[in-house]
Amino acid sequence: MLDNFVEIRRMLVDVSVTRSVIIGELTYQDSISQKLQSLEDNELIDNVATHVQRSVDLRDLQAGQNVVIKLYPMMLKGCFYYESSDELIRHFSNSEPTAPYYIHELEYFSEHSEHPVFIRNYISTVNLIQFLITVSDYQKPIANWSELFFLQEKHLILPIHYDASSLNSLDGVSDLINHVLSSVDKEVRKELFVNELILLLSNNDKSERFKKLLNRFSDLNTSYKNSYSLYIEKYSFNKIKAEVDKELLDYMKKIQSVINDAQTKLISIPVAFILLTAQFDITGEETPKNIFLLIGALVFGVLLEVLIRNQYSALSFLNKDITEFKRRISNNQLKLETDKMFIDIFNVHKKQKQYLNLIRFLIWFVPSVVLIAVVYTVAKNNIDFTVLKYFYKTFVVRGF
Repeated sequence: MLDNFVEIRRMLVDVSVTRSVIIGELTYQDSISQKLQSLEDNELIDNVATHVQRSVDLRDLQAGQNVVIKLYPMMLKGCFYYESSDELIRHFSNSEPTAPYYIHELEYFSEHSEHPVFIRNYISTVNLIQFLITVSDYQKPIANWSELFFLQEKHLILPIHYDASSLNSLDGVSDLINHVLSSVDKEVRKELFVNELILLLSNNDKSERFKKLLNRFSDLNTSYKNSYSLYIEKYSFNKIKAEVDKELLDYMKKIQSVINDAQTKLISIPVAFILLTAQFDITGEETPKNIFLLIGALVFGVLLEVLIRNQYSALSFLNKDITEFKRRISNNQLKLETDKMFIDIFNVHKKQKQYLNLIRFLIWFVPSVVLIAVVYTVAKNNIDFTVLKYFYKTFVVRGF
């Protein structure tokens, strides 16, 4: 029946089309008599035609007569007829018709083995829509269309609304559907896919979301594959991250131990200052004693300076080691997750270096005070420098 309907439709000229009727002029031929009779029997055509503004019964038509007839595509049973691609989409936006159909605009029968580009894109699109319905949380029918609701931490409302001009080649859609749904961990895969879908479309106007999805399908497919790859590496990633965190914690402890390891020795700084203050003769009457105290303070300062230099070297080595360790981290996500810890470590390193600078100042503060005090007492009391010469000859010249 569809073949007869299509053949008569192709013969019409000066056609006007409404939702339920197709009106056009036909040059009658005896060869189509049976086809017209068949259409009339199935109420697909009126039993009368218009010829020169008068009604003529189909049985009374003469070959060569030009008549106006009316076709009723909505009366077809077990098959469908569509004038255009958009009409097909309006009636079957979510799934392809299961019954045979014909699109006049494309001169296409659905039973043909070769599909035009529009049909290939249309089939891919309705397959994608069925997949989206499967992974959605809720579907709300609206006239000939529908809205899909995806409810995760961020939600998304996706109206399924498009036309023929919106269709694109959705390469890889079948592989994507099989990958998500044909696996024991399909719930995880569905969650990963929906998350990427929300990220792609959430910032767009609701009415334009599905069209953007069709335009950016390859981007969505790629994002999902990357997300799934990261999921596959999840346990390995967590293991690596745990090792990195442990290494960074060790670096933190090593930096803090730079001061801790030397603190028992550095406690002698205030003790030395108190002892020197108590023993120093400010009157200048015991200048040799004061000189001995000065020499002791200088020796004390040199010994602690050696210790401090070792701590500076340790800090410098740790800084280079941490910087190289940070450079070796190639995983972008791991870099993002460890950046804050690296910042904390470098801040601790900076503070420890400031502490060492303060300690170095205090170390040399003690002998500096003693030296100033010795010079002050000598100058104040006009002490003969013979004793200094004696010390110089005895301990410096002879001793060394």
